Amino acid sequence: MSFKSVKQILAAIKNKEVSASELTSNYLERIKKHDDSLNCFISLTEKSAMDKAKMIDKEVRRILGEAYQRAKQILTDNKEALEKVTLKLLEQETIDGETVLQCLNKPVPEPVK
Repeated sequence: MSFKSVKQILAAIKNKEVSASELTSNYLERIKKHDDSLNCFISLTEKSAMDKAKMIDKEVRRILGEAYQRAKQILTDNKEALEKVTLKLLEQETIDGETVLQCLNKPVPEPVK
């Protein structure tokens, strides 16, 4: 992870390939390994960094857990409509927006003129 871009690291966190704690630990080890020759740090607040990383991991787990439960609830609440769309797709292979709205018992808007 040490030489990846911020964008790549964020993707790895989102995909649960790495945690904030693992990243922090990795960077702390690199600092310890190279700081004698580089002299980049006056002090290293290792415990504080790891505590913050653990807080981030906890918050990420909470947010992902809530998002998962919300998505699950939306799918459960709309199971009948999803089954209608699924059956229509199995029947026709592709469907347009109007057909989806009909499956969902939603009004089809008038075409824009």
